[in-house]
Amino acid sequence: MYNPHVKIPLVQSLAWSFQWSAAVVLRHPKVLAIYVGAGVVCAFLWFVAPGVGSILDFLYTLALIPLALLTHNEILRGPSHLDAQTLGEGYGRVLGYLLDVVVLGVVAALSAIVPALLISLAFMEQSSNYMSTGAALLLFGVIVVAIIVATSRLALRLPARAIGSLISWREAWSMGEGHMLALCAGPIAIALVFSVVLGGAYALLPNSMEALVSMLVSPAQVIVTCAFLSVAYGQLRQTPAAPPAAGKAAD
Repeated sequence: MYNPHVKIPLVQSLAWSFQWSAAVVLRHPKVLAIYVGAGVVCAFLWFVAPGVGSILDFLYTLALIPLALLTHNEILRGPSHLDAQTLGEGYGRVLGYLLDVVVLGVVAALSAIVPALLISLAFMEQSSNYMSTGAALLLFGVIVVAIIVATSRLALRLPARAIGSLISWREAWSMGEGHMLALCAGPIAIALVFSVVLGGAYALLPNSMEALVSMLVSPAQVIVTCAFLSVAYGQLRQTPAAPPAAGKAAD
C-alpha cells in the first residue's frame, strides 16, 4: 500500500532516474546493442524504401515495450532479464502494457482537443485570418501542460503493471494525489533534455541522418522516462528506489 504522506523530491528523483538509466544500460549491453542494430536497419530501410521503413518504424516502437518492462523491473524488483518474470507468462503483461499506453494516448489526445478548440474559437472571434507566433506558442504550451496534467498521475499504473502488481486507473490517480508538480515536471524535464539532444543532432547532421538519430535516441528516452515513473512509484510504495553505486553486467 502506498503512503500518502510521502513526498516525491523532484530533483533527487530526476537524478536517480538518470543514474538508474545508466545502470540499466551497463547491466544489459547486449540488449541495448540489439536495439541499436535494429534502429540502424530501420533507419536504412526508411531511407531506401520509405513505405517499408514506416512499417518497421511502427514495429520498432512496439518492440520498445520489453525494454520499458525491463527498466521498471530492474528498479522495482532488482536485477532482471527479459524472461517470464519480467515479461510475464504468455503475452498478457506485454499486451496489457501496450493497451495502457494506448489508453494514456487517448487521454492525452482528448485533453489536447479541449484547450485547442477553446483557444481556436477565441482566436476566430477576433476576426483574424492568421495566428501570431505568440498565440501559436501559447496554444502549444497549453496543450502540452494539459496532456501532462491529464496523464501524469495515471501513468503510475505502468510500473505497477510491469512488475505484476496491477492497480486500477482510480488507484493510480489517487496514488498521485499531492504529487502533481513532481509527476508533471519530471517528464517535461526529461522531454526537454532529449529535445535539446535531438535538436543539436539535427542541426549538426545531414537531413538523411534524422531517422537514424531518432531511432537511436528513442530507447534512451524510454529508459529514462520509465526510470522516473519507477522511482516515483517506488517512493510512494516505500520500496527501494535509490540507484546502485555502479551497474553490473547482467547479460
